[in-house]
Amino acid sequence: MKSRGFLLLLAVLLPVLLYRAGRESSLWIDEVHTLVTVATPVPEMLDHLAVDAHPPLYFLMLKGWLGGVQAIAPQAGLFWARLPNVLLWLVLAATAWFGGRRLVGEQPGALLAWAVAASAAAGQMAKEMRGYALVGAALFGCFLLMAAAVHRARRQESGADAALWLAYGVLASAAMWTHHLAALVLGLLGVTWVAGELCARRWRRRSFAIGFVAQAVAAASAVPLVVDIARQVAHVAAQPAWTTPATTWNLLGSFTFWIPFGRVGAPQWPTSFAPMLLGALALAVPVVACASATRRPASSAPDACRQTQRWLAATGLGVAVAYTLLTWGIDRWIGLQLFHAERYTMPVAALYATGLAMAACLAAQALGGSMRLALGLLAPWLACAAIGHAWVIRIENDHGLGKWLPEAVDLLPGPGAPLYAGPEPLLPMFRSSLAAFDVRPLRAIGQHPAEIDEATVLNLSLWSVDPPPEILFWTLLFNDRLAAHRVERMLPTGGRDFRIVQLRQLDRAAIARHAASAFEPDARIPAEAISAASPLLQRRRQGWAILECTEHGEPFRWGRREEVAVQFDRRVASGRYRLHLHGIRPAAPTETAEMTLQLEGTDWQRTLAVPPGPFEFDLGVVLDRRLPPPVLRITHPVWTMEDLGIRRDSRPFSFVLMRAWWMEDDSTR
Repeated sequence: MKSRGFLLLLAVLLPVLLYRAGRESSLWIDEVHTLVTVATPVPEMLDHLAVDAHPPLYFLMLKGWLGGVQAIAPQAGLFWARLPNVLLWLVLAATAWFGGRRLVGEQPGALLAWAVAASAAAGQMAKEMRGYALVGAALFGCFLLMAAAVHRARRQESGADAALWLAYGVLASAAMWTHHLAALVLGLLGVTWVAGELCARRWRRRSFAIGFVAQAVAAASAVPLVVDIARQVAHVAAQPAWTTPATTWNLLGSFTFWIPFGRVGAPQWPTSFAPMLLGALALAVPVVACASATRRPASSAPDACRQTQRWLAATGLGVAVAYTLLTWGIDRWIGLQLFHAERYTMPVAALYATGLAMAACLAAQALGGSMRLALGLLAPWLACAAIGHAWVIRIENDHGLGKWLPEAVDLLPGPGAPLYAGPEPLLPMFRSSLAAFDVRPLRAIGQHPAEIDEATVLNLSLWSVDPPPEILFWTLLFNDRLAAHRVERMLPTGGRDFRIVQLRQLDRAAIARHAASAFEPDARIPAEAISAASPLLQRRRQGWAILECTEHGEPFRWGRREEVAVQFDRRVASGRYRLHLHGIRPAAPTETAEMTLQLEGTDWQRTLAVPPGPFEFDLGVVLDRRLPPPVLRITHPVWTMEDLGIRRDSRPFSFVLMRAWWMEDDSTR
């Protein structure tokens, strides 16, 4: 019977999620960013994530999954890339069904499972290649495990505390290694648990000690993430505003629009007032009914089971509301963009749904009614979920590359001409959308048919960090180094999801020389150099921006912090050397700035005056011992785009690193 009910839940909901998982029209820029990120080597991926405010667990999981899938089927498409999130939804649904029934009884547990698994937020997490499905399932597991520990304490049971709290610690650690905001949720759960333990009539010292240790160990497991927190906070603070404005109206909309209906409409404000009324009913009906009816004595539920229902209702709703208020308050009064109602509420959506389901069950029990009454009280929530699923599917069907390509029909390749697209890891994900074309990766443009003097290229990733060969390609293209003329268009019209470019009068020599290759070794670094530092070698963790290149194909990186570290590639033995450093000081601000150079692990230090414009330094260095690949720490002022007159843009920049190298000092010979 238990399995039959769970199979019914899967039969109703799983086909919808599998259908959405394969829809290319729903692939959006954040998922593109995920795919491009996991296609990079692990060290580069971790370096990017360390600055980009994303813990690495989900990305490592997805990278391993895609590596295994593509080893079997190299052209596996979008459905297979999204499948891990659908499997995580299955874990969420199974946890809600079997865990809920064990905690609060068969019928209340079944209602809990439907409220959680059918929610619009659960459907969005299952579809979207981001870490929300993993963090949502992990936090919900922590929530139920904590409820089980409280349940056992109230029944004065013993013997399984260690196992419960061990599982809690593992899931809590996984949540924090998936999303930073999980720490807020776990902190609120911890405060709730400690308060409950201290207020209990009978304090179980052993249980409290085990629970405290488990939560402390889980927190300690996330300590390595703290190393990068400062630079991640700076990265988030420097971004132009893109999250939901932290207004009182949007705070209300979190509970009446985005949590009930999911990621529909624009993220800046609720798009319709009528759905908000239904969303308000979804919250008010079970909560008001529960508050009005729970004083009545009539109830057939066991006392311990009813107490657990009360704990789940109060803690689920309380933690979800407190978490949303915290992120809203931090955004509004501190200015750190943490309030993003359509997405950052997803980690607590299952707790919120559990709270509503348990409030409905408590009201029905207090009124002496059956679970049909509880289902009726929860009907507005389930209606919001159904509407949310249908709403977002309609939106997804009206979007996507396949729908938008006809807007650029005049730029599309003619019969027999290929369409070049990149980044290459994205091509299988758009197989259906591009099925009408002879699609080839950008690196194949060097073999473009000789009889065709035009070529069409499609950029599938405007908002991600491209691989170095494609950074080079796009820079040369937009500086007209590959063709005499180009015509470009953004897709969709009025948006910036994709870019299509038609090249006319191709420069075949330039294409053959540059377009399909990676950056060539810098010819300006002498072959006799003892050790060299190319911009390709530097990492964002060391204070650098993403890799860029000049119109001539020379790579460079901007400094983004007052102190950056220049990493060289080879060891340097003791002796006398000349250290060469080449870069560019931005033209504004115009005053001369000081640059301090300090060689890590030595006493060598220099302070130099650097006016705006290119600079080249040739400095003497004496080493009395061999150094591992040297690290040169550079301190230099940092400005923001606002200093250049670009309003509301606080992104930082310093100087540009072009190249650096070590040479033996020939003057001493």
